[in-house]
Amino acid sequence: MEKRQAPQHLSRILESWEKAVLSEGHPLYMRAYVWLKLVTVWGVLRGEDSTWGDPRSLTYDPLLGLNGQLLQSKTTGPAKRVRIRTVRISPNAYLVSPDWLPLGLKLWENVDPDRQNFLVLPSEGYGGFLSLGAEQQDRAALTRLALYSAGFGLDGDEVPDQEELLGWSSRFWTEHSSRSTVVSMARALHVPKEITDRLGWWAVGNSASED
Repeated sequence: MEKRQAPQHLSRILESWEKAVLSEGHPLYMRAYVWLKLVTVWGVLRGEDSTWGDPRSLTYDPLLGLNGQLLQSKTTGPAKRVRIRTVRISPNAYLVSPDWLPLGLKLWENVDPDRQNFLVLPSEGYGGFLSLGAEQQDRAALTRLALYSAGFGLDGDEVPDQEELLGWSSRFWTEHSSRSTVVSMARALHVPKEITDRLGWWAVGNSASED
């Protein structure tokens, strides 16, 4: 059976998510979660990778951008050659404003830095963070909510005109869409495959290093 690639996110979605991170019209948790979705897009990460980010490793530099480490992923871990993966997001990774990257990182500062899972569950009303780590089904539900409430240019309490259509659209994209987005865009721009295969370790071969 042919493996079906997840649909890439539209540039409109990425633009709307950037605006949501910067907007106080959205609840604090949703702004922070949307920031994490953007990090998975620009970092060419899998949805589950957001669970294993090391909170203490995340730093931001105006010239270098965001730097951090994944303690575990599909291509890392105790039984894999690469045990810790470095993630870097350029300060030039934006469609609307570069401010989304440093501002979104600050939104996570009130969460316990020693937590086991980077992604934790929201408090009631999405106004804050709980200490419980999010599971796979939680991430899927949060991603649908991020698409529904912040992925199409809506702000805060706006009620969509086509609510049923918006609900269907928010289920079209999946957790794997984040990883396929930048790679698909790069291939559409005729970036050579040997380069796109290195984005987010899309294809990891014998040349993979531990750097």
